[in-house]
Amino acid sequence: MSKAGLTIHGRSLIEGLRREVEEETGITDFKIEKLLTVAESFVPETEGNILHTVNIIYHFYIMDS
Repeated sequence: MSKAGLTIHGRSLIEGLRREVEEETGITDFKIEKLLTVAESFVPETEGNILHTVNIIYHFYIMDS
């Protein structure tokens, strides 16, 4: 199953972050400064399924163009 923000097999987390930022904002020139935190949650869904999400939060700067 494909979910928004999911990294594609074979890509690094940083490659996935760059792709997501560009897709969602159009910003392509930015510098990743550091990892801020990782948070996970478990959300009940229909038919006894549980959605497990992992959010990886980075701090980055938009570069001057």
